[in-house]
Amino acid sequence: MKLPSVFLIVTLALTSVEACASYKHCWCLRNDIEYQGKIQSNIAWDDDTTKACQANGGGGVTGYYGQNFKECYRYVKRTWRLDGAIDNCDWNKHCIAAGKAAGVNAYGVCRDKISGFHVSQNHHSTSTTH
Repeated sequence: MKLPSVFLIVTLALTSVEACASYKHCWCLRNDIEYQGKIQSNIAWDDDTTKACQANGGGGVTGYYGQNFKECYRYVKRTWRLDGAIDNCDWNKHCIAAGKAAGVNAYGVCRDKISGFHVSQNHHSTSTTH
């Protein structure tokens, strides 16, 4: 196998692994709905966010975190294993399901990406912060 082929395979493998990531804040959006008297897309939808947050394995807290719409927040910083946060691929599936149950098209988006793994130094306790 030639060297450029190896680089291509490694690059494809890395991009497929990085497609899903962990985030602290996520919310659901609806498309093609009547909102404020006209058909609109990319509208944050609090009911879908609340349902997706509950369905997303627990530990998430729905609230207003600096935005004018509800978000699901989940983050637990751990010392020696993966941090507890929201997987954006799973989140998107929960938003799609919440929208489908309401008969609309929906999807999920997230912010505040985390690295997911770290070695903590001199931290004596772990806690969830908001």
